[in-house]
Amino acid sequence: MIRRSTLPPLTAAKFTSEFVISPSAEIRRCCPSYPLREQRLRYFPPFRAVHHIDFAVRDLEWATERYRLVLGREPHEREPLPERGVNLVRFRFGEIWIILVQPTREDSPVMDFLNEHGEGFFHIAYQVDDVEIAGRSLADAGIRLASGGTWHRVEGWKLLDLDIAETLGVMTQLVEPKDSGPVGLE
Repeated sequence: MIRRSTLPPLTAAKFTSEFVISPSAEIRRCCPSYPLREQRLRYFPPFRAVHHIDFAVRDLEWATERYRLVLGREPHEREPLPERGVNLVRFRFGEIWIILVQPTREDSPVMDFLNEHGEGFFHIAYQVDDVEIAGRSLADAGIRLASGGTWHRVEGWKLLDLDIAETLGVMTQLVEPKDSGPVGLE
């Protein structure tokens, strides 16, 4: 039997260019840690699309061949990121990047992930128009950001990591492509 949540969704009301997010009384009653105050956001980060999904792998060559067969596509490119302690292989899948990530150092966060969870889904990234503005508005709303601030990756992507505790244990990034025009045209 599938148990459905009886909690109503958060309500949002638009006031000029601001949004007010107010949890319902039922959410406050069953989740006392939920903030009681209304939170005003000057700018709510519009997540334009899922930009990329990363998978942690131990053997990049084997995983690349496996995903080439599964997706029916050739990899876009292979990239070493020595400053992050990883090697990448990217596949374009519609408007989303599927990225295989292999650690190259024992102190890499990807190696920590592999040791704790094994191979598989590592994180998801949402495209935004401006990472700095989106990060500030999330922080203003009480969402913690991961330490380290923004950083750059392949093709000039500007990234910001959210604190994993804020996203139900899912590693989440915001990404501003170099050209943040229509999705898929970076």
